Amino acid sequence: EVADELENEFISAFESSTAHIEHVEDFPIYLHQIFVFLAANEELYRQLLSSDAPLLFMSRLKNHLNETIHHRVKQHGI
Repeated sequence: EVADELENEFISAFESSTAHIEHVEDFPIYLHQIFVFLAANEELYRQLLSSDAPLLFMSRLKNHLNETIHHRVKQHGI
């Protein structure tokens, strides 16, 4: 489905844009990067939210963010 492809593209691009942020101390930078990324990809984000399944996309994005934060916190023993 086109919406799934857009979601995967969006999340993959987000992962790439934040891959360099590895340390828990950089968490404020990570949060800032989320908003920078959303602003830079506003059109794609709007398309995803106007698709048939915006709640599913938001759930996937939230889960991805939670997993990333949890992994980085766990990885650094905090």
